[in-house]
Amino acid sequence: MSSWINKLTNENLYPQVTEDKTENGYAKSELAYFRADYDGNKWWSTVWPINRDLESTELVKEVDSLFADILNEFPDLKTMTSYCHTHFEDPWDKTVFDYYLELEYGFYWLKMITRKGDYNLYLHCFSKADMTERYPLLGKDISSMNNDLPEMCYSVLPSSGEVIIIKRDETGYYPSDIESKSIEEAAELAAYYNKRLGVTESQEKAMFAGSMFGFDAPTADPSYYKEGTLS
Repeated sequence: MSSWINKLTNENLYPQVTEDKTENGYAKSELAYFRADYDGNKWWSTVWPINRDLESTELVKEVDSLFADILNEFPDLKTMTSYCHTHFEDPWDKTVFDYYLELEYGFYWLKMITRKGDYNLYLHCFSKADMTERYPLLGKDISSMNNDLPEMCYSVLPSSGEVIIIKRDETGYYPSDIESKSIEEAAELAAYYNKRLGVTESQEKAMFAGSMFGFDAPTADPSYYKEGTLS
């Protein structure tokens, strides 16, 4: 068994990378993806370049080698299906399996589809060099992030314009008894009460992000935001 296969995980280590997409629907750090289908006798594959500006000799060599190794490891659809059924924790769709892999130059998303007559394998390649530059908080110790967050803060619920309370390490929010006549007034009131608590604008933004996406998300770190800006 190839060494890379032991590094496969069902957990997407960098969802902010795979979900941060451009208008064309592809991730900003994606170099290319490979697509393959098994016709009953052999694999047929194509390569779809996404962002050639991310090319490097090392990354191209790594992804080409990885894709070749994948097809060697799974010489047919039956072998791939057997692997999927023994190396996945209760997938929602019993015919679609997602795996992730981090190597020296690239981060990879491997999607295996065990249905016959379908495209059976996708390998998405993301440039780690671009990821590091674009998302400087990748891999940062989450415990140190949470030390910079207050126990609670005030914020504004965009859908209703009401002032809400957010508590550290808790998803969702609590209603407040602060009344406002508009979303602009709600924002001013939230900022006023946060100032009394010693909560900065960046901390409030990080708390709001944590309440929606989890406090282990990179956006739940105050240093993700520039003080005095709106984003």
